[in-house]
Amino acid sequence: MIKTICYTSLYAEHISAFNLEMLFHKTRLFNNKHNIKGVLVAKNNRFFQILEGPETILDNLYLSIKKDSRHHQINEVLNTHITSYSFENFGTGYNTIKRVESLFGLQSYLNSPTINNIDNASLFLTTTENFFK
Repeated sequence: MIKTICYTSLYAEHISAFNLEMLFHKTRLFNNKHNIKGVLVAKNNRFFQILEGPETILDNLYLSIKKDSRHHQINEVLNTHITSYSFENFGTGYNTIKRVESLFGLQSYLNSPTINNIDNASLFLTTTENFFK
């Protein structure tokens, strides 16, 4: 069974740009290895992440995220079972967005007829747009 978890958080101000890039790199490698799809958006010391994947792996990952001292004020937006991936065809299946210009690709993808889970797509789109305001 697969599920999706979506959350926002604040990341520690002391994290350097280099450490942030290393975090993005390690996140992408782990997620691709474990068939986790989604997107990580970073802006003004804030993260917005959408994760989709096998239930057990995703639950364990989310527990470790909540314990990670590099960020705090985690606000869970969505945590539910899904019947199919929404982000399977989004780039490599897991992407990092760091600039508002890159958001247009995500918006186009979420509005496209190829997305599998249209109910979650509208929630993801609204949350992502609010995140960048």
